[in-house]
Amino acid sequence: MIPKYEMVTFTRNSSISTSHVHMYDPENIQLSCTIFKELCRYLKGDLKAEGEVQAIQSIVGYGIDREELRDEILVQLVRQSTNNPCRDAILRAWLLLCLCVVAFYPSKTFNKYFNTLKVTPRKMPPSALEISAVRNLGNLVCRFYFMDGRTKAIDVQPSDTAMDAMQQLAIKTGLRNLDGWALYESTPEFDHVIKSYEYLADIISNWEFCQRTSATFSKEIPQDPVEVNLLFAQSVHGVVKADEYPINERVGLQLAGLQAQVLLGEPQEAKVERYAEVGNFLCNRIRKTRRDIDWIPDLSEAHKIYGSGKSELVAKVWYLSVW
Repeated sequence: MIPKYEMVTFTRNSSISTSHVHMYDPENIQLSCTIFKELCRYLKGDLKAEGEVQAIQSIVGYGIDREELRDEILVQLVRQSTNNPCRDAILRAWLLLCLCVVAFYPSKTFNKYFNTLKVTPRKMPPSALEISAVRNLGNLVCRFYFMDGRTKAIDVQPSDTAMDAMQQLAIKTGLRNLDGWALYESTPEFDHVIKSYEYLADIISNWEFCQRTSATFSKEIPQDPVEVNLLFAQSVHGVVKADEYPINERVGLQLAGLQAQVLLGEPQEAKVERYAEVGNFLCNRIRKTRRDIDWIPDLSEAHKIYGSGKSELVAKVWYLSVW
């Protein structure tokens, strides 16, 4: 047992033997130790700029994916930023802390001591743009295009939803009533309505993710459709049946959404029973963290977000580029 004052006071040790917070899932306890090692490397400044971004995205991503890890991540950050003799490390810790509190919130028990605005958890870890904006104490600048050809740029905070942006745009354009108006996301593959509660930072993160993966297509993915089909089948087996790759829940759902597009075609919200065979989409390691019935809406949402609008071949190529 670690005394409470030690749990929230800086340690020079770069590893821990168990989690700070009591957990029930042994895998999450092991992940806590891994996260602490990664956190210490990040705080020491041993990573290059790209490595720092990846470390931040990985740690925040674990908090988004696994509710049981959220208090643990926040406790680790409080500990390593309290009485830390290195000013640069404290600044890095506070940067990560700021990015965590807009991505997920603590449990009801911990919220008594670590008070945040209680918001819906994000779906994506922060983009490199968001990390840079928070580091520089600034906001994300987003430009919106109107159907009449006009454009408006507004400052967006990491916690802003589509409704927050619409209210800002209404003030800038003199629009008195937002009833019947909505924001749309337009890409070469699809157009879709952005729901009022969706975080704009999540959409920016998804764009960055898509841009990064699409940049690898010409280098790594074969152009022969037959070869793509064979590689896709082999990859699905490796990811879902054999669990050969240490992917987390978030990546597992991204891959499941692309796989669903290949197997089922376009999403149909009225037919969620199509996702009932959860074992066809997720490996047992990820699947066992919840009941199968609880995975069905997440699989449906992943299909809509990551698969919608893609042809079968494109979905297969994206699947190969992700894993």
